[in-house]
Amino acid sequence: RFDETPSVAALADLARTSTRSFHRLFKRHTRTTLSDYVARLRIGRACSMLIESDRPIARIAEDVGYGTLAHFNRQFRELKGATPRDFRRGFRR
Repeated sequence: RFDETPSVAALADLARTSTRSFHRLFKRHTRTTLSDYVARLRIGRACSMLIESDRPIARIAEDVGYGTLAHFNRQFRELKGATPRDFRRGFRR
């Protein structure tokens, strides 16, 4: 359910640990922070949606959990090296 912003406190509760321990354990096992991990999941799902559908980019951003299109575009470009529009065009050719 990465389309919802996960609460670290809730996740730590599920893991039966403190939030500090959860952060440490999560990073040890995934080699990344929770926020980076969620961003990669969201952008990965967005890539699939960009390739498989003609849905508007703003709708895709919303569906994968981004509150603003600007934030989505910024994170997408950081992770993929292209804007969502350019990414989609690359798969249409």
